[in-house]
Amino acid sequence: MNTSAPRLTLDEFLRKHGGDNAELIDGVVVPLVPAGMLCGHVAARTVSVLGSFVNEHKLGVAWSNDAFVLIRKAPPRVRGADFCFWANGASPEGAAPEWVIEAPP
Repeated sequence: MNTSAPRLTLDEFLRKHGGDNAELIDGVVVPLVPAGMLCGHVAARTVSVLGSFVNEHKLGVAWSNDAFVLIRKAPPRVRGADFCFWANGASPEGAAPEWVIEAPP
């Protein structure tokens, strides 16, 4: 990670990089590296098995495919989750946010 890069706030990151294939690590924009075949296979299986289980038992919501989750507010850290789950009552309110989910999974 480039420690001399300018540090962004969460709002700046979303305004400048919303929709980009990048994460925000302690205020620094870090491009996401494409997953390899093994990671893709494991992620697909995880989504298939766990996502189906969550839906079948009506446990909450599950998202995948680098769903951007706010891990920490200060300094801001936004990570692209391969798979994340929110139990009923803990899930983000309403429709899925466009760029980042602020409710912890």
